[in-house]
Amino acid sequence: HRARVLVASEEEVEDDLPHNLALVQTLLLLEICAMFYLCGKISTQGLKMHSRMISIARSTGLMRTSSPATAGTKDLDSMWREAIKAESHKRTILAAHQIDALWYQFLSIPRCLSHLEVKQDLPCPENCWNTSTAADWAHQQLLQSHTRPVQYTEAVRLFISRSPDVDAIPQFDP
Repeated sequence: HRARVLVASEEEVEDDLPHNLALVQTLLLLEICAMFYLCGKISTQGLKMHSRMISIARSTGLMRTSSPATAGTKDLDSMWREAIKAESHKRTILAAHQIDALWYQFLSIPRCLSHLEVKQDLPCPENCWNTSTAADWAHQQLLQSHTRPVQYTEAVRLFISRSPDVDAIPQFDP
């Protein structure tokens, strides 16, 4: 309850991706807590946080592709940290979309977020996400280099087509 009050006064900051992403992640976690654990009258607070989370993600440009800013850097650790930030961004937006779909399915609440707005690639494979060193991450990147990333909208299109070709989607972390 205290976190909800603190976040209520927090505003998004123009051109501050880390701050805005942390704010969206915080709202997402508080929303899940309100809806799944506290329930009851607190659920309305969770739905209010959901709307605010989507609004912040849209207005601050978090729906756009998050690509690591690794161009020109030769430091493997820096590249790894940037890739982690980009993956965290991607996973946050995809989680927001999935929660939005969940509310539509279970509560018949109109969708706030279309899959067409999500301009992210699918999450990287779990073994790449769970690497503990920059060298392990680089090794996983080399192993994955032959597969092209698939955007979320393309994956949705493939899943709902008449003859879904799930094998056309590279391995990712569902």
